[in-house]
Amino acid sequence: MTARPPQFDRIGDVLRRTRRRLWLRAGLGALGWLGATVGGVLLLAIGAMGLGADGAAARWVTFAALGASALAVLVRAVIAPARRAASDEAVADHIESQVDALGDGVTASVQFAREWPAPGRGDPSMAAAFAEKIAARLDRLDPRQVTPMAAAARGWIAVALVGAGWGLLGLVAPDVLQRGASALAAQSVTGGAREVGPLVGDLTLTLHYPAYTGRSPRQIPNSTGDVEAPKGTRVELRATTLAPADEARMQFGDAELPLKLIEGRDITGEFVVEGPAVWRVALTTGDGERLIESIERHVRLEVDQAPTVTLKLPAEDLELDDLRTVPVVFEARDDFGLSKAAVVVALAAESEHPERIEQPGARGRRMDGRDEVDLSIVQARPGDRLMLFVEAYDNNDVDGPQRGVSATRFITVHSPQAEHLALTEKLRETIEVLLDALADRLELDWQATDRPLPARIADLMLGTREAAGALGAVVEAMADDPLTPDEVRLALAGALGTLEQAMAGEKAAVEPRTAALEARQGDAIRAASRANEAVVDALEPAIILVEAMGARLALEDMAALADELKAAQHRLRELVEQYRQNPDDEALKARIMRDIRRLRDRMAEMQARMAQLRQKLPEEFLNLDGIKQDDVAKGLDETRNQLSDLEKMLDEGRIDEALAALDEMDKALDELSASLDQDMQDLHEETNPEMQRAISELMDQTRDLMKRQEDVGEKTQALADAEAEARRRALEEDLAGRLDDIEKEAAALRRTVEDIARERLPAIGEEDLDHLRQRVDELNRALDGKQLMEALEMAERAMDHLDNLDRFARFEPDAERLPRLVQQGQRQDGQVMRSLAELIDEARQRTERSVSPRQAQELRREQQALSEAAERLRRRVAEQGQKMPGMSEAPQQQAREAGNAMRDAAEQLRRQRPAQARPGQQQAQSQLQSLMEGLRQSAQPQRAQRSQGQRQGRRMADERVVIPGAEGYRPPAEFREELLDAMKQRPGEQWQEQVKRYYESLIR
Repeated sequence: MTARPPQFDRIGDVLRRTRRRLWLRAGLGALGWLGATVGGVLLLAIGAMGLGADGAAARWVTFAALGASALAVLVRAVIAPARRAASDEAVADHIESQVDALGDGVTASVQFAREWPAPGRGDPSMAAAFAEKIAARLDRLDPRQVTPMAAAARGWIAVALVGAGWGLLGLVAPDVLQRGASALAAQSVTGGAREVGPLVGDLTLTLHYPAYTGRSPRQIPNSTGDVEAPKGTRVELRATTLAPADEARMQFGDAELPLKLIEGRDITGEFVVEGPAVWRVALTTGDGERLIESIERHVRLEVDQAPTVTLKLPAEDLELDDLRTVPVVFEARDDFGLSKAAVVVALAAESEHPERIEQPGARGRRMDGRDEVDLSIVQARPGDRLMLFVEAYDNNDVDGPQRGVSATRFITVHSPQAEHLALTEKLRETIEVLLDALADRLELDWQATDRPLPARIADLMLGTREAAGALGAVVEAMADDPLTPDEVRLALAGALGTLEQAMAGEKAAVEPRTAALEARQGDAIRAASRANEAVVDALEPAIILVEAMGARLALEDMAALADELKAAQHRLRELVEQYRQNPDDEALKARIMRDIRRLRDRMAEMQARMAQLRQKLPEEFLNLDGIKQDDVAKGLDETRNQLSDLEKMLDEGRIDEALAALDEMDKALDELSASLDQDMQDLHEETNPEMQRAISELMDQTRDLMKRQEDVGEKTQALADAEAEARRRALEEDLAGRLDDIEKEAAALRRTVEDIARERLPAIGEEDLDHLRQRVDELNRALDGKQLMEALEMAERAMDHLDNLDRFARFEPDAERLPRLVQQGQRQDGQVMRSLAELIDEARQRTERSVSPRQAQELRREQQALSEAAERLRRRVAEQGQKMPGMSEAPQQQAREAGNAMRDAAEQLRRQRPAQARPGQQQAQSQLQSLMEGLRQSAQPQRAQRSQGQRQGRRMADERVVIPGAEGYRPPAEFREELLDAMKQRPGEQWQEQVKRYYESLIR
């Protein structure tokens, strides 16, 4: 038997691949057409039912249509393609139908293969050759060309079209889609009631929203019955039944709500939205049949969102150098409205006990809040970590207000106290280094020969340089320490400067004589010895001063703690008073107990500092009364005992006794502070006796100068009053007629301006016209009040606007009267200005004649003598300031400014203008008073600025400065008068405009 050639197998492989593609195409096409027909039938059914078709009948028709469609798809897309792929002959016929060049060759090859080895009882070699030819053609054939999948795509195109129909229905009539789907899925019988299509028409809903939403009632005619509203909304419904009925009701799940039926057709009712629900209308017909809609009507809850709060400032966590007010900027929003907002601050370690700062203006849907929060409200201390956020509540009065919270910012307060304590400890260590340097110098044996003298002197100089360097490092660090008074730093800097100067003198004396010292020459040794004594003379007072300043800083720190304790005690008393009025406020009670514990901890810290102070104070400072008698320690013990008693009283509800105990504690703290202040004052006076005497002398000189200036000022005021009376009499009696004439001229100007206002102006001139009318009105009011200077000012400013209108009028060629009226106003205003200037000049001349030249000159001489005395005082203050580093530069500046003001007053008196001299005299008196206060403060021990948010002057750059606006400064009338007098002297043409602008800049 001859084996079948391989070309027949190649043809068979092509047939098998083609059969698989035919089945795949048939399957994909069947799925597409099945989806399209099912989707299309459902779309038509749901649309019809949504429009009111009977639910039961529509469902039967739908199910029948779906069955028929599925059968048609099965026959068309499955059975028919299956027949085309059932046999090799059928597949071969399909291939030949797609490729004409094959003819019947594929079918013949299939038959030859089946009849092999006697194909058609012909020659096998011929059949094999024929099959090889067909196989070769099939090898070059693309299966996608023979069995394209485009036929399967038609079903999926149909699916896309049906899907588009669904989407269109959902967009155009979502209610129809919803009702139809509900009706299609509904049971035919619900609770004994037969489901039918819609039972009512002309459905109108009226929504009455809760009051907190601020919404007006909303009516929805021709409604589908679907509702979306906030909880608490009352919904009224009106509808007409499609057929007469005896009873109507709303059905919410298993619950029913009766409806009022009017004349068997009109129904009304209402319900309140409490949450998501589904409702339908149910009717009972005349024959007793119960019907219920197959359509589901939905109630959806419009959720009232909690407020959203955005914290804009602080924008991030903060690290502060000290306790201060922190700016807070926030925005709160709510969908219906806000009821309240608050900034919340708490210690991070005690977040369960926050403090709330209520913010005004929380109403409406948006609030822009701004505040500056004082961090001390939570009794924060340096080193504490605080948390800050903003909370807001909406106005929901149905479920209760909802709370929204911003992001939380954490604020860390640095503790300069720790750095300050380390600095004071370094200062005490410096004493040991300085003492070592002093001891080495005092013990130097100039006659010893164990080591060369220059080497031993060099060791002494090195030790002193190291000691001076240690002191210099402390002084430099004090410049950045806010808790060290400038007085202490400057005093130490002065002692250091004296020591460095002595060291420089020693270096100048020793270095050129190194060889002579080596040879132990007498002159060289005597020069070096004198230089050494100079350094010793500088070291000894420096050591005493460092010890005194160390004690001073310790007392300063103790006094600051005492102030802090007093402030805490006052806050504590306020809280206890609040608690007495609200004894049920447990949160307030917890805060009071927490504050008592914190206050007791601070007292323990202060006692530890006190023990440390007593241990490290030099012997010569232990005679301070408060330290020697232990008053401070006793006061602290007493206060701590009072705190323990206070805590017990509050626990037992004895609030009145607690308040009395706090009053006793206040007295004890006052005594403690007084004891510390007295010790500090005693120490200050003992370590600065020369400065005390010098300041006392300066205060005596300042007091005398103030008295003399006060006497001259009283005499000057008497002359100024006489001058004012003469001016008033001149205007009211002698010059009254001329003033009446000017008033008439001003009234005529006002009428002209009103005529201008009735003319058509270019748009660019409207603003100038408004300003012109204002200036003219102010001119007439000033004349009524006899304010000549102000009247002249208004007239001049009115002229500026008239000049502008004159230029603008050129752009209105159709305006005939406007240019003529403007020019008339210019002439009238110019006449008013000239008349006023002449009247003012004459009034001034008559006023000057009322002042006695002899009296004015006598006062000038007295005032000039005072200015010279002020200059001598300034020089004296400057001299003392160089000797006393603790004295600031302010007294010297105040003395200088007082002298300048006195010279200005003397010049005005020379010109016989006592009224203009009074401001300078008053300024001089004020500067002398400030000088006296500055000297008095210099005589007291200065304390570092430790209060919240404060800094020394060198650290004020980051604080807010309020810059006054133009309204904050009004030049005195006398100054304006003098200025106008100068203007009337007619400067050169090239300067007139500049003088005018300068004048306007001053008076505006």
